[in-house]
Amino acid sequence: MTVVFSPKAAGTRIATLTATANPGGSATAALSGTGLRPAQLNFSPAGYDFGFVPLAKRVSTEIDIINAGQADSGPTTVTVGGPDASFFYAASACTQPVSPTGYCPINVYFQPATSRHYRATLTVTGTPGGTVTVPLNGASPTPAPLTISPATHDFGSTPTSPSSAPPRFT
Repeated sequence: MTVVFSPKAAGTRIATLTATANPGGSATAALSGTGLRPAQLNFSPAGYDFGFVPLAKRVSTEIDIINAGQADSGPTTVTVGGPDASFFYAASACTQPVSPTGYCPINVYFQPATSRHYRATLTVTGTPGGTVTVPLNGASPTPAPLTISPATHDFGSTPTSPSSAPPRFT
């Protein structure tokens, strides 16, 4: 006789197995098992905005994959997608399963090339564990032109002491 435990929900289950034969009578066995919540991948934080970053400067942050389930996830894959994916990069060693209540860090980089807003998504897939996506945002401000007025100033001939009257520059 083969007995299989296939829980439909998390939690402990108990049962009694009774076998009866004639002749022979009957015998019983106590059965128990615990159904585990399947792997459930999430991100911490659930989104990230790099804010304003100077042109061509590369900045980074850490985003963690977390497993909120009670069972291991499958091996994970990490990808960056979306309209501005080429300006974001994810470096991850998260190719192994993530244990229950465990986490795996992903280093996410952003490097703007022009002055504008950027959008992308970071996606992690684990089977089991599911697919989760987090939004990534960043921007590079338009550099403000800097001028000095007046553009020139001649202090003329000035005795060594006292100093000349200070001119006003704006």
